[in-house]
Amino acid sequence: MNKTLLSLAVILSMALTGCGGGGGSDSNTAASSNPSAPAPVTPTSPGSTPDTTPVTASLINDVRFADLATEFSAQTFGLDSWNPKAMVVHQDILYVANDSAEASILRYDLKAKRVLSSIHAQNISGIGRPWNRLFDLSVHNDRLYAASYSSNRVDVFDLGSGEPQFLMSLGTGSWSGDQHNTVVVHPMSVAANDQYVFATDTHSRINVWKQSEISSTNHLKAKKYARLSLPNCGYNCSARLEAVGNLLYASFNNGMSYVYDLTHLEEGATNVAATRQENVGTRVFHAADDQRFYAAHTSGRIDSSALPNTQNLQNIFPAAEESFYKYRTAGASTDQQLAGALDIQVSQEHLFSLFNGKIVMMPLKRLQQFQSNTAATVTALKQQQAQSRSYVLQDGESWETLTNENLRHFYMDNILSANLQHLGQNYSSLCA
Repeated sequence: MNKTLLSLAVILSMALTGCGGGGGSDSNTAASSNPSAPAPVTPTSPGSTPDTTPVTASLINDVRFADLATEFSAQTFGLDSWNPKAMVVHQDILYVANDSAEASILRYDLKAKRVLSSIHAQNISGIGRPWNRLFDLSVHNDRLYAASYSSNRVDVFDLGSGEPQFLMSLGTGSWSGDQHNTVVVHPMSVAANDQYVFATDTHSRINVWKQSEISSTNHLKAKKYARLSLPNCGYNCSARLEAVGNLLYASFNNGMSYVYDLTHLEEGATNVAATRQENVGTRVFHAADDQRFYAAHTSGRIDSSALPNTQNLQNIFPAAEESFYKYRTAGASTDQQLAGALDIQVSQEHLFSLFNGKIVMMPLKRLQQFQSNTAATVTALKQQQAQSRSYVLQDGESWETLTNENLRHFYMDNILSANLQHLGQNYSSLCA
């Protein structure tokens, strides 16, 4: 009679671990380096006097990451097709320069999530004709600036009342005439600060006007204050402008960037050279309302840093403190890569990127890690203090028992079996 020997080998490992705070970063974000881990917590023995030190917490890590994104396309605005060239966000309204057959400025209420009426130049008293190649938008102090390439103008709107009100146009509306004082030839980008308005044109220059020239009485005849030199900016120039305090940034599609210090810009100055120039692989710069400076690289990556100033211009772009590479829309199972942006904006903790004929809006969420000044209380569990004890697995238990979830309250990943017949004996082994 064969004798069956049944042996069951089960290894259970139980560990009690005191958990401290852990830093981390999202796949979209590269944040500042994490500090050293806190010292191990010492268990408090029973009956000891509790520490009466007031509990405080200090921030040791702050990371932002892009949450589920929203995409804006032509269909968002009820259009069959579009050609978005630039965008700005002002008081929860998204403005898009749509350089289609009939160029217009599209508007979208981000808070109400609805399309607003578009701005058409031919319907504006004082302009009366469609925009011919609408290339760029900029906003500063409740004023919207629109650069129209073949219209040879920069049109200015007042946004203070909520609805855009046309103020005047810089340039003359023609490429011919007084180049030194009034004419702007094919402007492709525009920016502004508290003192000046800037517009590039195809004569390898950046035209500068005083803000005091922006009035209805100076429509199509405002006098330039100065002109800056912008090398290699002729026809088909792709330059973008961004004003940061007294600094002006100009960047090209090939990654070449120029920075101008305007602190001592004199009236009548011409061919003013850049303070610094460098190829940093950046297509667009943006100074945001969160007091951060953003750079969109040709690769699609968007970096964030502290705002630059005249004292920290060792590099054109200060050291990046965080980066965004990818995004994911609701319902998608995988991330998508950001591509080289035509324009970027950051407003109300939302990052906007315009690329490949669409606008992606990414909410920026914040993850903060704090360290307490007091040690956590850890209770040490000991086996001999258990109130009851029951055996989970025993030799001789059947397959039905081992795989019955009502009897075994843990997940059985695999049960391996082995059989051996030797010298008339039948050996069977199960291993979970």
